[in-house]
This record gives sequence, C-alpha cells and structure tokens, in this order.
Amino acid sequence: MAYRFLRFVKKIDAAKNTEDLRRLIFRVRDEYGFANISYVTVKANGRTHREYLPFHIVTYDMKWCQRYEERQYYKVDPTIQQSFRSFKPIEWGSTRRATLLTRLFYEDADRHGVGINGMTLPLIGEHAASRALFSFSSNREESAWHRLKLLYARDLLYFGSVLHSKAMQLYRAQPGADALAPLIGEVDLKYLQALREGKVPKQIAADNKTTQKTVSVHLSRVREKLNASTNADAIVKAIELHLI
Repeated sequence: MAYRFLRFVKKIDAAKNTEDLRRLIFRVRDEYGFANISYVTVKANGRTHREYLPFHIVTYDMKWCQRYEERQYYKVDPTIQQSFRSFKPIEWGSTRRATLLTRLFYEDADRHGVGINGMTLPLIGEHAASRALFSFSSNREESAWHRLKLLYARDLLYFGSVLHSKAMQLYRAQPGADALAPLIGEVDLKYLQALREGKVPKQIAADNKTTQKTVSVHLSRVREKLNASTNADAIVKAIELHLI
C-alpha cells in the first residue's frame, strides 16, 4: 500500500465524528484525481434512502443528491441491485446499457458531474444490516481511467473497508442508534419479510427449498433478538427499525 494511502487510513482511525470522515474523503478525492467518491450504507432489502441510511458520505454535488432522493433512483441504480447478487467490484460501464431505466439514470448522473467512468465496491460488516457501497469515479477518458483503476483499486478496497468499520462504530456510539443493534441475519430478515407479506412458514419453507423447522428456528431467533413475544410483534418492531 502506498505511504500516502496508509496515512489516510490512519486518519480514519483517528476520526471522532462523521464530519471528520467527510473531510477525509474529499481530501482523498482531490489528491488522487477522482471525480467523486461516495460511501453509502444499504439495507438488506436493497433500499438506500435518507430514511434508511445511518450514513451516506459523498462528494457529489448537493443537487445530484437531492435529485437521487426525489426520483428514488435507489430503485433503479444497478450498483445497488448487483451488490446483493455478488461481492465482486461493479464496473459502471458494464451496467450502463442494461435497461432503458438504467440508461436514463446514467445519463442524468453524467449531466450532474457524477463521473463518466466508475467502480463500486460492495462492503459487508458483521451482519446484513451493515452493508455498504464504496464508489469512486472519474471523468478521464477510458484508457486513463483504466490506469487509475489498476493503480488504486486495491488500496481503495482496503480504504473503503476501514471507512465502513469506522462509520458503523461511530453510528453505534450515537444516542438512540438502535437500528443496527439487534444484529439480525439476512436470512432471518428474509423470512420475517415473507411473513409480513402474508406467507405462512410452510409456504416460506417451500419457496426457499428448506424445512418448516428451519424457518421456525430463524423466526424464533428474530423474536429473541427483537425482544418480541410473537411474530406479529417482531414484524412491527422490524418495520420501526427499518430492517424490513
């Protein structure tokens, strides 16, 4: 790892609040010549919106941030959808023309200076509720972008992982920050969401090619972690915590 990147990693550890982290990613962006850098957390259901985000630290223009929320682009942003199918780095170029909606999304992003080339690195913490996406972009032409990516991608993956760990640490230290406290697994949440949709354990087991006993074990674990006496109570609490 380059010395200057190691210096930035050490500054993450010394950060006392999210504003320290925000200033840091601006410095990394400027020093390494990226168009933008962003760190956003996403829920297990793929949502990413101010209502669901403990943290979103980005260098994007505020107009783009507001537009992203107003147009609910998290519903069509291909980097979010792909991050739940694979932990591999996501090249923006490979997703630009997937559908008409993604093409329109990227065209709008280009007009707002997000970056014509980019990569998103999926990150995962201790449990399903602490997923995150760490992205960096460039307005350089393709060959220059390729060199920049090869030069710094490994360092940025490490930087993003350390940033994610620190962000979650700062979040849990906030008063009333209970949304991540239960440490509920992704399968637990999946089965609880199925219950919310009106399915019974037998149907959930069939849909997921497992046994009804296994489903019951997961639901029992959810009730225990949410301190809920019934499945209905667990669903209500999970909704309040934005887990489902």
